[in-house]
Amino acid sequence: MSVMLHDRPVLPGSVSGGTAGRRVVTRWARRLLRREWRQQILVLALLALTVAAAAFGVATAYNMASLPSPQFGSANHLLQFGGTGQKTMTADIAAARKAFGTIEVIGRQFVSIPGSTQAVEYRALNPDGPYSGPMLALVQGHYPSGAGQVAVTSGLAQNLQARIGSVLSLPGHHQRVTGIVENPSDLKDQFALVPPSAAGPAQGITVLLDASPATFSAFRDTFHSPLVWQARGASTQGAVAAGALGAVTVLMVLAAHASIRGSPDRQVRGSLGPGRAGHAAGDTDRGRRGMVASAGRIPCPGRQCPVGPAA
Repeated sequence: MSVMLHDRPVLPGSVSGGTAGRRVVTRWARRLLRREWRQQILVLALLALTVAAAAFGVATAYNMASLPSPQFGSANHLLQFGGTGQKTMTADIAAARKAFGTIEVIGRQFVSIPGSTQAVEYRALNPDGPYSGPMLALVQGHYPSGAGQVAVTSGLAQNLQARIGSVLSLPGHHQRVTGIVENPSDLKDQFALVPPSAAGPAQGITVLLDASPATFSAFRDTFHSPLVWQARGASTQGAVAAGALGAVTVLMVLAAHASIRGSPDRQVRGSLGPGRAGHAAGDTDRGRRGMVASAGRIPCPGRQCPVGPAA
């Protein structure tokens, strides 16, 4: 024999379960918190550790990974000429320009500081050069544009007590400071910048160029004397960033796993067991009616809610 139960009509009014339902849910939450507070703290600690690891990984990849050879700028090869006469260095520069086309010439002159063992590097560099863009940035003031003008880095300005508008006087050099500059690829690089058109005889020359390995090898084989050169090396930023991302991913997986194990639904269904789940929520007819009503499943006017298998 079978019995058909007709759906009860939905009565107007609130189906929140009333005060009894809220009391049951509140009591269940308190018991769960007292029993599982260690797991909840573990979840919060893992989430905080994940965020901290992500921030630390990004900072590590940015600050500790080696930059891709800051002395190259945007070029992939550099040549160094020095220790010979000006005529020989001029001929070497002409040979490099003929072989590679576009090149950038950086002149260097070192001047001793009176009363000190240190020297100042006067660097003849064009701010608008084809390859030196990543090697030069203006912090304050403006670039020197003619004779009698110079720009210095912040460290050099502090050591020499120079400021914008003052005159920097060193043996053979008397120029007015027009700005503060820096090498963005190497902030420890300290130098005084002068325009190539107003630079004196260079003690050393650096030539930046962009060439394929085959072209550069052919030039090196035909050069008339031993050549001092460097090729851009690989950056380690990618490897460090990948390692940091892997560590953060592992921590996120652990945090997600711990949060799932510590979720209230899992605790009610799994860790309490079928025999104790009802007791944790309040094992009374009134409690059951309140919880069913609070879920919005069945409107419960008075004590008419079914209890047990009939529900």
